Amino acid sequence: MELSPEQYIASAKKRVPRENRTTAILYVDEMLHMPQASLLAAVLPHMLRTCLAWKAAAKQSVITPLAELQALLEELTENSSWSGRLMFTNAGLWADVPFGNRRSTLLGRRPQREAKAKHGWA
Repeated sequence: MELSPEQYIASAKKRVPRENRTTAILYVDEMLHMPQASLLAAVLPHMLRTCLAWKAAAKQSVITPLAELQALLEELTENSSWSGRLMFTNAGLWADVPFGNRRSTLLGRRPQREAKAKHGWA
């Protein structure tokens, strides 16, 4: 049975323990079953920096590496034609930030400027 994007995301999030504070899900609307090389090239360096920052932050009681996640969003928004959502745990809750040129109402997406303001990003 093939899941809709909403069902797929809900299923993935449901598998993350409630108290988890170090999980991110990058959902790209245009991604095929296997990631395209251009998508991997765009996101992999940012995701690795995010993982390292999360590991270092745990030692300093910092909750979420927002600067690294914002850099990932900027890469996806400014330098590519990808669209989708970046979801991450932040203080035990899920943050959900849309990216890309397409403005969608899928699962309550907000325009990019509102999403940045909502999360305190300039």
